[in-house]
Amino acid sequence: MESKDRPSKSEGVDLIIAAAHRGSPDNPLWVVGIGASTDLASAILLDPAIIPNVRYVFHARSPKTWPERSVQFNVKGDVFAAQVLLESAVPLVWFDTGTEITASMEETEQKLAPLGAIGKYLHEYRFNHPGFQSPKKGFFDLGDIAWLIDPTLATSEIVPAPTMDDRMYFDQKNTHGDMVRVHDINPAKTWELFYRKLTAFLGR
Repeated sequence: MESKDRPSKSEGVDLIIAAAHRGSPDNPLWVVGIGASTDLASAILLDPAIIPNVRYVFHARSPKTWPERSVQFNVKGDVFAAQVLLESAVPLVWFDTGTEITASMEETEQKLAPLGAIGKYLHEYRFNHPGFQSPKKGFFDLGDIAWLIDPTLATSEIVPAPTMDDRMYFDQKNTHGDMVRVHDINPAKTWELFYRKLTAFLGR
């Protein structure tokens, strides 16, 4: 976005708006943003009427710097959009965890590779880059989906939605209603859920 009041049009924005209008406050559309929040912010700027019909989950993982600031790549990717989310009335989940979701090559070879063509592909994809093979390589976004399936995997708390400046520092005294902050996800149980769901998918 070029500024906080200039939304960016795209097919993704159109999809969010159209799907949100098929939802309702009692049956909302859940939108998971695992990159920059450009489409999420643009959709509510272009059509504020969808706000009661959506629930936004934004992967803004930077727990070590909360509540002072964010240093997250997704936030940095479009600071204006992240500011819009924080300052809007949209029901917002600030997903602030996932760094701990790691797995060694041995683990994915033993537990993931045997799970059909998908599991084999996902394990072997790690050979595409040395960094992917590190036991410290995070599978960050796995956490967002796992939490949606089983919220007990992480800790959730209701916190004030702070103002964020252009350098991604938070002003916790100048707030905009409440949001849900998710943190401290359980990596082992997250992987267990993933393997269980993939196994069930193969069974079908």
